[in-house]
Amino acid sequence: PMASVLVLYHSVRGHTARVARAICRGVESAGGRAESMELKEAIHEGVDWDRWDVVAVGAPVLYGTYDPALFE
Repeated sequence: PMASVLVLYHSVRGHTARVARAICRGVESAGGRAESMELKEAIHEGVDWDRWDVVAVGAPVLYGTYDPALFE
C-alpha cells in the first residue's frame, strides 16, 4: 500500500500553503493518502501521529529563522 502523508505547514503569504496542497495532490495522484494541516491548527487540535507513515513540515524562513510555532 502507498504511504499516508501529513503535510504540516506554516504560511505567511500563502505560498507555503499552496506548496503543501500541491504535495498532497501529488501523493494522492500516486495512490497515497495525504492531508495538509496548518501548524497552529495542529497545535490546537493535536495530531494523531499513528495515522501517518510520513510527516513533512514546511515553513518559510523569515529574518533568518522560522516562526516560533514551528519549534513547538
